[in-house]
Amino acid sequence: MLTPDTAPPEHSTLDLFERRIPHRPYATDQPGPGLHRMSPKEALKQQHIQINPPSVRFWLAFDIDRRDGAGAWDQADLPEPAWTAQNPENGHAHSVWGIEAPVLLDKPDRQKPVRYLAAVESAYRASLDADPAYGGLLTKNPTHSHWRTFWGRFGVYGLDELADYVDLDRHKPHRGVNVDEVGLGRNVALFDSLRLWAYRSWRRYKLIGATSHDFAESCLRAARERNGDFTCPLPDQEVGHVAKSVSSWVWKRFTLAEFERIQRERGKASGQKRRSASQERRERLMPAILDMVEQGHSQQVIADTLGIGQKTVSRWLKGS
Repeated sequence: MLTPDTAPPEHSTLDLFERRIPHRPYATDQPGPGLHRMSPKEALKQQHIQINPPSVRFWLAFDIDRRDGAGAWDQADLPEPAWTAQNPENGHAHSVWGIEAPVLLDKPDRQKPVRYLAAVESAYRASLDADPAYGGLLTKNPTHSHWRTFWGRFGVYGLDELADYVDLDRHKPHRGVNVDEVGLGRNVALFDSLRLWAYRSWRRYKLIGATSHDFAESCLRAARERNGDFTCPLPDQEVGHVAKSVSSWVWKRFTLAEFERIQRERGKASGQKRRSASQERRERLMPAILDMVEQGHSQQVIADTLGIGQKTVSRWLKGS
């Protein structure tokens, strides 16, 4: 069970927290516009601090805006967090879980762990009834005396361990499927959108003799435009990391042969989808068609009645 500490806990959580602080974190006593980066030493003196570097997740943090916020994890039957920093005046709290193997968010060839982590984050947010508008850039500094901090005995987990406590089925973001555009869902949505933009645009930029710099600048503009769609946009630095990674990967590794392969696969998938839909439609309408044939109706009357083409009726009857 978590217990409040006024002195540093006698375990590795505090050491890990301080080791994982970004090189130049954002920190402030009053969150709002005009944030500044500072040294870790100075940042640790502030009430709010950045705990995850851009495009890396060491920690999952949640904002629980209710009087019993510090105990929300226990009520939701979740594992013990690394710490919970609570506002002693209103009970609102930030609960934070450590990730054993940090997850990189901006690697085109390493998106599976990101999607897994996004699903875990979404499920935990729902279980905690945490604020979906919380962007996660700043967290209540657990070492600051302004907060009542409850330190856990453990708090650092593998993704499979975290997933064991929740049902991930309805939280998994799959390619081609819309995701909740909050928290890590924004990273997934941004990456998917930007990846498709880059694949579509690559050939045009190559054909006009554009440089990799031209492509990267356009990719960044596309990323910023997509980021503007989010209710709570990602920090521009994080958007820049994703744009740079995607543009570099696509420009260097994408080829005309790869482009043509993707086009063939898309055409094949589209054709299979159309054939599947046509088969389902045929199976659904054939009983009515056969019944109307027995009643002596012409193919044209059948077609007009069912809202399909006469040639379709003829083809289906020949194949029946």
